[in-house]
Amino acid sequence: MVPVLKSSRSGRYECSTGRPGWRLGLAATTIGLALAMPNRAAADGAFPDSMQIFVPADAPHRIILGTNFGLIISEDDGATWEWTCEPRNDDNTIIYQKAAAPSQRMFGVLIAHPMVYSDDLACTWTPVGGSLTTLVARDAFADPTSAENVLAVAVAPANMLMASSVYRSTDGGATFGPALLSGPTGGDVLGVENAVSDPATMYVAMYATADNALDPILARSTDSGANWMQTDLNAMLGPASIRIIAVDPTDPRHLFLRVGISSGGEKLGVSTDGGLTFTEPVSVDRQLTAFVRLASGTILVAGLDNDNGPLGFRSTDGGATFVSWPKPPHLRALAERDGNLYAAADNFLDMFAAGVSTDEGATWTPLLTYDQVKRVKPCVQSTCQDVCDNLAGLTLWPQEVCGDATPVTTTPKSGCGCRAASGDGDGDGDGGAAAFAIVVATAAIASRRRRRR
Repeated sequence: MVPVLKSSRSGRYECSTGRPGWRLGLAATTIGLALAMPNRAAADGAFPDSMQIFVPADAPHRIILGTNFGLIISEDDGATWEWTCEPRNDDNTIIYQKAAAPSQRMFGVLIAHPMVYSDDLACTWTPVGGSLTTLVARDAFADPTSAENVLAVAVAPANMLMASSVYRSTDGGATFGPALLSGPTGGDVLGVENAVSDPATMYVAMYATADNALDPILARSTDSGANWMQTDLNAMLGPASIRIIAVDPTDPRHLFLRVGISSGGEKLGVSTDGGLTFTEPVSVDRQLTAFVRLASGTILVAGLDNDNGPLGFRSTDGGATFVSWPKPPHLRALAERDGNLYAAADNFLDMFAAGVSTDEGATWTPLLTYDQVKRVKPCVQSTCQDVCDNLAGLTLWPQEVCGDATPVTTTPKSGCGCRAASGDGDGDGDGGAAAFAIVVATAAIASRRRRRR
């Protein structure tokens, strides 16, 4: 058994034993899932937060920050930023995905409507077709090796209590074919991903229910979904929910899972044999929030503890063992480009929403706080005007971002910009109270239902 690095309530690390995850942003680069998904968008009454970060290799100066109130985009390495609201003002975006180069296509997975895609950097969005025309997606994965290959998990909106199914597109996500696999009766599918080094290898994370407990199941196909082998992981992981963080880009049998345990907290699950066995080298009291494998081979994992706040873990042996990664930000997602490590962080607690590190996360340079957004992207000015005015009324950013429209008159005493919420300047550390006040004020002006995670 390998040692497990676990955060203790004393703030130190203690070793126990256990068994064992590439881009946790859990979805951005991805799990994305990219993972610690924040509450839904500010315009709908939840606190503004970041979810994912994209740094396309074929657009070397572009940075895309996915938030729960839309996309914030820079074309000049973070010097200036434009904002576009979510694909639909009557729905909430769960996750964004970016197609492989040379495609510029992005996908948005919505709560109550079919998945959509954009080919013009969020100026316009088109619903996907084929078998997903009338289905609501719950997850999506864009193959990093082929812009044509896209996977999705979806369910009929009239049968939301039924198990989701896995679908595949071979035309870049424009249309999807028939279901490849469905979740167990009484259970559901939680995620899907294919291997970078062998795209025909696909993994599906599912659960069944037994004795009022979750029974984690991992399905694997080596022929693009024609045939599946299912492995019940209860004996190894116990009652748990599992989600796919990533598949090693060099080894299709090297798999990383986010394991939510029934007693609370989450673990990192690592398999080197295609999901037949797992070790669990990292454990946190609350949730894992970000994951990345750097070009150097270093793996970084971030999470949250009830008492210790943000925690970080570093591995240089492929995830077999981890050591402490001291004082990471409150990370939502991580991504790497040209040796630079990019992060989506907590705008209010970390004093930046997007940042970059040149030393593998030892130090960070802020690139963006929400109040530094320059303008609404011109192509969506009219579509996003009302949402922008609401956010300006909450002082998330200046009214000038939205143009000359009259701002919302109901505003909180403290701003939603980074500086006001991160501290009030009197040294008593009660800046968090100002941030909480924004939640109340936002809910007061919300005209649509609160988003749920």
